[in-house]
Amino acid sequence: MKIFKILQYVLIVAIVILAISKLAPYVADFDKLIKLKDQLNYGWIFAALFSQLFQYVGDGWFSQLLLKIADIKVKFKDAMRIASMNVFAAHILPVGEAGGLAAAYHFYRKKGVSTEKFIFLTICWSFITHVLLILLFIIPSYFLEEITPALNTGIIFMAIFITAAVLLIIYIIRHHLIGKLEKFLGKYKWAKPFFAFYRNRKTYIKRLNDHPWLIFLSIIASLIYYASNIATLTFSFLALGTFPSMTVIIFAYAASLLFSKITLAPAGIGAAEASLILIFLGAQIDPPVAVGATLIYRFISFLLPIPAGFLAFYSLKKESNDKVNLKVFEEKIY
Repeated sequence: MKIFKILQYVLIVAIVILAISKLAPYVADFDKLIKLKDQLNYGWIFAALFSQLFQYVGDGWFSQLLLKIADIKVKFKDAMRIASMNVFAAHILPVGEAGGLAAAYHFYRKKGVSTEKFIFLTICWSFITHVLLILLFIIPSYFLEEITPALNTGIIFMAIFITAAVLLIIYIIRHHLIGKLEKFLGKYKWAKPFFAFYRNRKTYIKRLNDHPWLIFLSIIASLIYYASNIATLTFSFLALGTFPSMTVIIFAYAASLLFSKITLAPAGIGAAEASLILIFLGAQIDPPVAVGATLIYRFISFLLPIPAGFLAFYSLKKESNDKVNLKVFEEKIY
């Protein structure tokens, strides 16, 4: 675990150092960064703030649809509050997305979602979002050879081939692998729902096959989730009077999110900023503008979820406590 932590920090530091080294030749121009505040268009800042709200709309709707496929009804209001609180937990807890996952699990259990159904939600949510994220990274890369000269077709297909080979091997040995895992972990209570989900996998696959329309809507909801952040990044540039190519913005956003996931830093802090700046510099965007737009975007995407998530957490916790108090009161009466 210590080695993993060390590698995580080394990767973050390496990306940050690389970004600083690229920015070093432009240090003399950075007095322009301070002057940029005088030309800020606050209409676009407001648009950037507003677009962030759709992250929770997309996330909440996405979760609601997946649970509906699993035959669990959750109110959209509750799903959106848990999505907001999920982002909040991922920001403040040192384990990043795992912290958000734990918080979401806690409140979905309060809403009557079983552990097995939550596993289904998590797997489907992760699969769809990561497939879309990889597509958002790969497709624009074909149009950005000047930024990513090493990312040629051969390397992409090699990566796809290796990934497919690994997945095929796991698929072939899956029964043996699950058998071994169940032998070692089956005695633990926390592991039982995972093995129950695996045994019932055909039921969940059937439910997916029976609801193609809900799957399609889930993909749309996932795209809304990503589009909200891409819009925020776009509006951050427009606030400074610059409008880079949407191809550059989408590629930069996807790359920064992938680096964030690799480092597991809370909200990708450090890695996201550095990777965004590196890509924007590679796209020949004015360095002060690249840094300024990145800081605006990260300020909004990092700080806005904290008060929003706290309010969601407070309302969910209060609602949960009220139900407990009501139950105790009813038991006393009867």
